[in-house]
Amino acid sequence: MREQKTNLTPAAVVALAKGDLHNFEVAATPGGIEAQAAAGQVMLCASNILPRQKDSDERKKLEAMGVKFGANVDDLFVTVTLPPGWTKQATDHSMWSHLLDDKSRVRAMIFYKAAFYDRSADLQLKRRYGIETFNNCDAQGNPVEDRNSAYRSVTVTDCGKSIHVVGIWQSRDYEASRALEKQAQAWLNERFPNWEDETAYWD
Repeated sequence: MREQKTNLTPAAVVALAKGDLHNFEVAATPGGIEAQAAAGQVMLCASNILPRQKDSDERKKLEAMGVKFGANVDDLFVTVTLPPGWTKQATDHSMWSHLLDDKSRVRAMIFYKAAFYDRSADLQLKRRYGIETFNNCDAQGNPVEDRNSAYRSVTVTDCGKSIHVVGIWQSRDYEASRALEKQAQAWLNERFPNWEDETAYWD
């Protein structure tokens, strides 16, 4: 039987010093921390929990969306009942997951670092409408994959998808970028006055 390699990382040493043999094995096994993070994401998405919010206004907004809170699980999580059709979905990054509504729109980003030595969790509410200022494009504003493109566009988005191109600016011309961003804000303020409220315009 092939002997498993170990890696005495700082996290492994800390776990060993605490007598935490399980997490010592996790941290000392190549890829162990990454596997622990992935397992944490699976657990999060399959369970009826969300991160406990330190900001009471965020909790009130979640309640306004129909999320019902139950008992605290631990110092990071609380049990919840989500509105009908709402789900949690893993992203391709093990520390980030989506909270989706019944129309599969991202209503919040959930951060969970499951690594035993630095365990933490948070939730960031998403607005329906937003502004993106660093979209790579060509001189005509057409999107391009080249990150080294000399041009960027400022766009207004609806659930992350562009609905209005405000203008184009050349890379490093941050004064032009800020001016276009103000124009985007004015465009939104005129059409959707409450666009900065995460609970607005979803229904």
